[in-house]
Amino acid sequence: LAILVGSATAVPVAAQTASAVPPVPRTAQSAAPHIDPADLIVANRRIVTFRTGLGVISPTSRVALVQGRIRELERSDLEQPVISNAGNFAGHQAYALEINGKALLAILPEDVDPISGERLEEVVERAVAELNAARVAYLELHRASFVVKQAGLAAAAILAFALAWYLLSRLRRHVRKWAY
Repeated sequence: LAILVGSATAVPVAAQTASAVPPVPRTAQSAAPHIDPADLIVANRRIVTFRTGLGVISPTSRVALVQGRIRELERSDLEQPVISNAGNFAGHQAYALEINGKALLAILPEDVDPISGERLEEVVERAVAELNAARVAYLELHRASFVVKQAGLAAAAILAFALAWYLLSRLRRHVRKWAY
């Protein structure tokens, strides 16, 4: 009951406070809503930060779409380098990144961080370099000869450890015999 009474007395105060605040100008009300940027990360590499949406597609959705396109790539696609193609998007210069003729993502001028002073071309070059590095690393890790070589090195390391253990235990026995 005390809560209801307390809330009933708070309502008129809130109404008075709301009427005391001047209305927000129409220009501020019609401002574009804030869009949170989203980082595209592939193989633990930050490729690009999407800072703007594409129509109704938010930056977070753009990341999900690109990751889906990357998952759909075949091994033969990954053997080709990632390239960038300049073009126009909604009247602005933009770059499309593709691999083996398949579009991966588009980098727009609005995706460039205006505070850092970077240029669109620098962002595109870095994205292409990072995607190519991730592509090469993936191919290296999934190459059979690499896996066999790493397994052989692991087996050799285990064998060397076991041999060292055996020799140290034999040395310990001999030292004990000599000490007594």
